[in-house]
Amino acid sequence: MRYENDSVKLEALREQMPASRKVHYLNNGTNGPIPKVSYEAIRNEVEKEYIEGRYLPFISELYAEMDNTRKLLAKLVGASFEEIALTQSTTESLNIIFWGLNWQPGDEVIATNIDHTSVIAPLAQVKMRKGITVKYISVDYGDEYNEDKFLNDLVNMITPRTRMVVFPHVSFSTGMKFPIKKIVEICHENHVMVMADGAQGAGAVNLNLHELGIDFYAIAGRKWLLGPEGIGALYIRNDRISQVDPIFISPCTIKNRHEIDINSPYIIPAPFAARYQIATAMYMPNSRFTGCYGDHTRRN
Repeated sequence: MRYENDSVKLEALREQMPASRKVHYLNNGTNGPIPKVSYEAIRNEVEKEYIEGRYLPFISELYAEMDNTRKLLAKLVGASFEEIALTQSTTESLNIIFWGLNWQPGDEVIATNIDHTSVIAPLAQVKMRKGITVKYISVDYGDEYNEDKFLNDLVNMITPRTRMVVFPHVSFSTGMKFPIKKIVEICHENHVMVMADGAQGAGAVNLNLHELGIDFYAIAGRKWLLGPEGIGALYIRNDRISQVDPIFISPCTIKNRHEIDINSPYIIPAPFAARYQIATAMYMPNSRFTGCYGDHTRRN
């Protein structure tokens, strides 16, 4: 939608986000204001559950909405439906990867000194339990930051034992945007996986994950995508899915959930990234929010 000028556009945005009239969102990366169209979708779904109940046929509607949400997110971030899993937060998405990989003692992970606690804390636990080595690359602030120096430092820190590099797409503390594509190129030349904490990226920065070539990307719904708490997503590049084990098993994470063989020690995972989802933990109004917001975004 085109507007006559910036003031008209600003007023239209404030009309969609009433909270912005009372609170100045100089940084909505913690909790973004919920747009009117999303609020109405959530309210309508809550009212429906209150009046009509919360089980059949709504369980089938839930699965359909989850699939629709994955398709919308895939389009938003430049990925395929099969590569998107719905989670409850960026933190959950990061943990799925950290705990799902088959680490060996002595494997190395490189993170940054400005990573969020959601990266640092899980890595500390993986280090303690799996015997990996975690190294932190120093990132300078503001005018002192030099991209060539940072990339050169990264090259020098990688060794034959390095298996992953993880970094924030956009730093929560400084707002710095990392050069994802260059990092990916360096890492892949050295057979190293790359994961980005995209909590501050998705919704604020245009994304094409296929073009970037990144292996894993964690997404928050309550920040720049302006959604409620309890919704997030995880991108896993198609060829990496077989290398990450689900860390939490639910009826949604297995194929043919009503036909499991209790005499077998094995399960067949759900297709592609769906195997990382905790099905019945997805709150239906959140699912409605995402689908509606996706449609609203396309119209504008």
